[in-house]
Amino acid sequence: MKKYLLLILFLLILASIKYFYKFDQRETFEYDQEYLAQQAKLILVDKKLTLIGAPTSNGGMFIGPFYNYFMASAFWLGKMSPYTIGFVNNSWAVITLVMIFFVAKKLNGVLAAAFSFFLALLSFQF
Repeated sequence: MKKYLLLILFLLILASIKYFYKFDQRETFEYDQEYLAQQAKLILVDKKLTLIGAPTSNGGMFIGPFYNYFMASAFWLGKMSPYTIGFVNNSWAVITLVMIFFVAKKLNGVLAAAFSFFLALLSFQF
């Protein structure tokens, strides 16, 4: 049990370094972030709830509103900071990397799990 705790901690540290190193310099605020900030303002400040989520690139199609409400709660916790979106996204990425390790370990063993984790960790596209 203690061995797995140390392993999880080590993986979390490596993934956190990748995603949070120079976080404030790498974080951008573009259209998607502007949309989520606007939706959070509508939900939290204006109290206007919606049943339609973000528009897709397909045109005329929308995702569900859950992500807007999730990000609104994150904005509420982050006191409407524009860095909130990047922090949430990077946190999901760290958790995803650790989960890649454990799923690969369950499916193929520790060696494949370590390879999968480091492949995803060092990937520029991930």
